[in-house]
Amino acid sequence: MIRIPSFRDNKPSLSALISEKKWDEVVVVLHTGKFSINDSTTDVTEDTILHHACRNRATLHIIELLASHFPSCLTSADSRNRYPIHHASKHLACVDTFRYLIDTNSIAAGIQDSYGKTAMHYLAEHYIKNFKETLQACPLDEYESSMLRVVRMLKIASPKSFNLEDKAGTNCIEYAIENGVCLRVIKAFQCTCRDDWKKRKQDDSNKSHSDLTKELEEL
Repeated sequence: MIRIPSFRDNKPSLSALISEKKWDEVVVVLHTGKFSINDSTTDVTEDTILHHACRNRATLHIIELLASHFPSCLTSADSRNRYPIHHASKHLACVDTFRYLIDTNSIAAGIQDSYGKTAMHYLAEHYIKNFKETLQACPLDEYESSMLRVVRMLKIASPKSFNLEDKAGTNCIEYAIENGVCLRVIKAFQCTCRDDWKKRKQDDSNKSHSDLTKELEEL
């Protein structure tokens, strides 16, 4: 199989280095400024380079470097209306990366992509599977602790997202149960959903449950 070169005009391709997880080289080319964004194997742009890094589980240091060079990538959606935090949730970013992405663009945590999924949907659907595949030697309580920390951050950033359904009519709790998330984390999901409904009813005491549901869907 012929390997497609990662260079164009004698400049290394940043997206190719990220795909190959050559993090030391990514640091070097960012500091030198001698690189191209893309190559013929991807469609990455300055606006989506951070999305690409999150898909490849880049370290927080790499995430911060990319964001400092390409600030627009923090607030730009890709072709499926996903932000970096969607990819971080799906591909097992570290807790510190979640904190950074939420601190720099908390609104993205509650945005639904073209499939109706928020970061919480992807976290509930993929986190435990990726954790087991990537960190097989880690004890179960470490996975629970990490996931709970992320859930709490997302709760603060976008409590409404816990009650949203995607286009398949599924919410984050249903994904969590379906994918074997532990009871301790599921309870955290349930508490967030309950607290969000309570606040909605307090804020709109004259509205029925169905009216609140419709309003949530419209939001």
